[in-house]
Amino acid sequence: MATMTLVPQDITDFSHDERSSRMAQQSVIGERAIQDALAVAPTGTPRRPVRRAEFVRARQHVEMLKGVVDEVVRQQRDAQEMRWIADHSTAYSGRWIAIAGNRLLAEGNTAKQVYDAIRGSHERPLVVKIEAGDKAPFGGW
Repeated sequence: MATMTLVPQDITDFSHDERSSRMAQQSVIGERAIQDALAVAPTGTPRRPVRRAEFVRARQHVEMLKGVVDEVVRQQRDAQEMRWIADHSTAYSGRWIAIAGNRLLAEGNTAKQVYDAIRGSHERPLVVKIEAGDKAPFGGW
């Protein structure tokens, strides 16, 4: 059974304007990943240029998969943060904390102290106040 490898043509051949070309070149997964994936094809395999429709469809699939991966990573990070809070809640009872995954980035008596400590960081941490375990939550009227 013969296999056929798809080789994308130059991205500029597919762009109708400068903006779409720039967006295509700035893709996180981008051309390099597609080129690398296609480079693992067995030797001697006939190659042909990819038509625009095939290339667009492949890019849509790559972007969809990127979204799925981002969602899975976010869910894993959320689970790590909840596990960290459960494991360390007694040590930080009554204090504000900033955590990213399973790393404590900052702690303080007020939210302002914590936000000041993480200012300039490229992380997007979870900032919460750890309530005392013996204190009932307030629901309000």
